[in-house]
Amino acid sequence: MPGVRFVRSAPPLAVASPLLLALLGAGCAADMARPTAPPLAAAAAPLAMPAASWPVDADSAEGRTPWFDRGDFVSFLRDERLWVFDRASSALQGFLRTGEPARSVTAVAAGPAGWTLRAPDERTMLAYLAHREGYHVAVDDTVIWVFEMGSPGMIAHLGGQEPSASTTMVGAGPRGRSLRSDDPDAILGYLAARPGFRSFGVEGRIWILRENDPAAESFRLDGPPAEGVALVGAGPRGRTLLATERETLLEWMTARPGFTSVARDGRVWILEAGSPAAAAIREGREPAHSVSMPGAGPRGTTLRAENRETLLRWMGHRAGFDVFAEDGRLWVFDTGSEAAEAFAADGEPARSITRIGAGPRGVSLRSDRPEVLDRYQRTLGRDDPYTVH
Repeated sequence: MPGVRFVRSAPPLAVASPLLLALLGAGCAADMARPTAPPLAAAAAPLAMPAASWPVDADSAEGRTPWFDRGDFVSFLRDERLWVFDRASSALQGFLRTGEPARSVTAVAAGPAGWTLRAPDERTMLAYLAHREGYHVAVDDTVIWVFEMGSPGMIAHLGGQEPSASTTMVGAGPRGRSLRSDDPDAILGYLAARPGFRSFGVEGRIWILRENDPAAESFRLDGPPAEGVALVGAGPRGRTLLATERETLLEWMTARPGFTSVARDGRVWILEAGSPAAAAIREGREPAHSVSMPGAGPRGTTLRAENRETLLRWMGHRAGFDVFAEDGRLWVFDTGSEAAEAFAADGEPARSITRIGAGPRGVSLRSDRPEVLDRYQRTLGRDDPYTVH
């Protein structure tokens, strides 16, 4: 139990065995001759820990950016660069005490929101970029190992055992690293992992099930469903996607943080996360007013929403940016920035820049600083916000 220590005490003399009593009696004279320990009140106070060795609180440090954290990795934005560290590493404490370490690695524009990424070493950087919920990754000298969390392969790998057989997917990981696993299906499931869904690799194809689907729980024991629909080449690395219904695949392909997508009648509704309209639409009740954008979704699917601004913000969403739709244009700011807060409270700033037609589907972009738009435009090539980079 965390925070509780159990101490096994010696049995009372009243219940001690005769052998134990004999041993105690034999050693009594010798014990009496030994100096006894001082009483607790007179015990020497423990040595105080030097202030210089006290752990520094990472969460309150300068430049802390918790929205860029992944798993056990913490992040800091300093001098227009995003630093990432393993929370338990000595390198983190050195960084918090002295600033930039003597040695580090840099990857220009490789981080979220287009930031230049820095880390104490290549392994840390790759492990940060490769993190996916539900999977254990381990950076080797030449490859990145991928295992399902809790799988026998993961346990064996943590114990230092090399699998007798493995599969490698060349160049499928971040920064062009190859992915390797004892189970080829684990790599496919890893590449297709998204919040709200369960993904399973099966014979080179990928099954997608909603997280709350009972079939997802029994998949490993019972295998894939007897029937399904397929979208050839629609998955990561051009793999075929399968599901029990086409709507699941469309919702998987249109999933974005901050939004809820509901596929119905061959179209996909894009809604604000937590919107009560999602349940209504699934039940066949549509809002009184809506807009459509034909062909704007995956595989030419028509997108629908309660208003055009929602669709524009969905198309413009990129991790690390606050995006606002106004008058048919997208305003882009760094997440958590004073400029984003000011825009949300007061609207258009006194000074701004515009790049006509530079956004998704030819939408014009606006921001308070050109460097924000530079980084944002670099992320537009990452058409899938969950793709490993």
